[in-house]
Amino acid sequence: MRAAKVGLVLLGLLIALRFCAHAQLSPYPMAPSNQAVAPQLLPPPPGYPPAPPGYYPPSVMEIPPAPQAPPQYVAPAPPVPPPVVAPQPEELSTTLNGRVRRYILTPSGEVEGLELDDGTDVRFPPHVGDSVVKIVRPGDIIAVNGEPPLVTPYGRVIKALAITNLASRQTVVDEPPRGRRLPRWARRMWMRRMSTSGSVERYVLNPHGDVDGIFLNNGVEIKFPPHVGREIAMLAQPGRPSAVEVSGDGTSNAYGTVIDAPTGSLIINGTPVSFDRPPGPIGKRGPRF
Repeated sequence: MRAAKVGLVLLGLLIALRFCAHAQLSPYPMAPSNQAVAPQLLPPPPGYPPAPPGYYPPSVMEIPPAPQAPPQYVAPAPPVPPPVVAPQPEELSTTLNGRVRRYILTPSGEVEGLELDDGTDVRFPPHVGDSVVKIVRPGDIIAVNGEPPLVTPYGRVIKALAITNLASRQTVVDEPPRGRRLPRWARRMWMRRMSTSGSVERYVLNPHGDVDGIFLNNGVEIKFPPHVGREIAMLAQPGRPSAVEVSGDGTSNAYGTVIDAPTGSLIINGTPVSFDRPPGPIGKRGPRF
């Protein structure tokens, strides 16, 4: 027992000596945990000059932060464009006045336009023609509100949006049809075989400015697809001598006489006109029956 007590005492002395030796090697003196300790310089290694007086090593809080990458440039958002304002109808239309000379008919005899004394063709859909003939007759002076007129080497045409009889102040507006139109075979039931001859008095233009008919000097209107209009215009010109012979299905009513040339034959100055449709989008557009 005595030997064990002596061993414990020696072990305690040994631990105390090692703690004292460690305290002497520390560069900073021991201080309470709640008291700041001023940093002290360690002796420089051999061969290095001593630190200048008043120099203290920087603390962790005094070390400048690492440089950060510059912020990336973000382009500003483009300005919002102003809203697109659709042009108003009055900005897309024009008005002209004139005296009605005669009606322009479809191959089945429906009214689809007016010819004015100055040679302008006023065009509109056939269902509008049913209302136009109730307020407009040849000889009346009208005001036409419509798209800007198309001027071509063959004449001038305007697509009507509204027609007003200046004497009666009655107006017809181009509106969608209220009912279904009769099928083509029903509209052609009252057509009969007709033929005539004469010279070309003037061309008839469709709303696109294409020649889709001619008036002979006897007042008969000859209708054909617009893709042959240029050929016919080369064969005969208004005001020049021409010999036209035509036969086909036609009709004659209170609005005029019209013959559908593709249902028969058309010969101009001895040259037969072929009505075969050419390939391509132009051949897809034809007269409205």
